[in-house]
Amino acid sequence: EWDGTDNSGEAVADGTYKYSVLASTESGFQPVYTTISGEVESILHQGDKEYLVINGVLLSPDSVVEIKEVDEDTGFDPGSSLDYIGKNINASVGLIYVKDGAVKSKLPTYKLDEDDAVLVNIINASGEIVANYYQSDVAKDEDIEVDWDGTDNDNAAVSDGYYVYQVVTAEGAEVDSSLKGEVTGVYFENNWHYLDVDGVRVAPGSITSIESN
Repeated sequence: EWDGTDNSGEAVADGTYKYSVLASTESGFQPVYTTISGEVESILHQGDKEYLVINGVLLSPDSVVEIKEVDEDTGFDPGSSLDYIGKNINASVGLIYVKDGAVKSKLPTYKLDEDDAVLVNIINASGEIVANYYQSDVAKDEDIEVDWDGTDNDNAAVSDGYYVYQVVTAEGAEVDSSLKGEVTGVYFENNWHYLDVDGVRVAPGSITSIESN
């Protein structure tokens, strides 16, 4: 239980930290062997290091003591997606990830060329509009975050999974939903892999170009 401050209450420097646990025994304080186990949910890239994410906890690959193979042979190979880490990409659309009835990923944004009113549609994997909302007086050249909480138009939680969004102006023109940024991690969901682009999830198939370093 730590809030990122030192013993004087001052914020510590940015970075990664380790912890150790000591138990009070009759013979003095003794170190406790701490472990974490579970499925690797994603791989994050920070600075020049990569970390595994297990149950939301960052883990150095060097600290892994045991790897258990998945029984089912899915043929899934994330290697090609890992090659994107650290690169700047352009993608046609960002994804919204819903789990346990709530949005779990950073919401993508859109930008208008002119001041306008828009209709935002949230679309499931079957191409069905599950929710939409109208927004008036949207200013041009501003990054507007999609406003959605993971419920449909009847305020019922939608099914877990990935959703895309569509923005249409008052004149019926579809707004460009492309995004660009650095790939900072890879997520694994149901034997599919998704890229983390500055917090927004992206399907590798939606990549339109890769910027040279």
